[in-house]
Amino acid sequence: AARSASARAGRGPSARADAAENRERLIDAAKRLLRPGAKTSARELAREAGLSPATLYRHFPTRDDLVTAAYTDQARACENAVRRAVTDPDPARGLRTYVRHTITVQAEHPGFVAAYRAAAPAPDPLFRRDLASLVGRARRAGVVRPDLVPSDVLLALAAGTGVRATTRAERLTRATRLTDLVLTGLGLLPTA
Repeated sequence: AARSASARAGRGPSARADAAENRERLIDAAKRLLRPGAKTSARELAREAGLSPATLYRHFPTRDDLVTAAYTDQARACENAVRRAVTDPDPARGLRTYVRHTITVQAEHPGFVAAYRAAAPAPDPLFRRDLASLVGRARRAGVVRPDLVPSDVLLALAAGTGVRATTRAERLTRATRLTDLVLTGLGLLPTA
């Protein structure tokens, strides 16, 4: 079938589909290559996606734009996890679930935290408010140590970035162990 003049000129449905596919290829390449400590160049990212650096820059003018796109799903999942935890009627269960979720995301997506911190070094104010609410509810319910503050939770969760292993299964096993240690340190029983 003959393509329309607008499609041949790069403005039709086929060109839009190609652009969307290229964008996804770049995001997938970023997820594979953006790892803690990695100094991945735009050229390497483009090559991994099978595209030119010009195509990379057309879709993502800055590295932060690419990082944000690559980890939007994980960032939303983390934001939703803390919001669900805040609304859980059982503050112990809410905090326990949030800690498990966060450490698991860090284990499954090793580049996420470092890359996302580079793009947004300060926690979102809404996230900070939700975490403070969650910790406050847990303290008032007497299910965590009485001196626990939100920054303690963030410090404990930072340990999740250290989960290293060769295989996904091994990373998740280590993440489960770390989760139990963190929950115990916060004053929660891991399996309660």
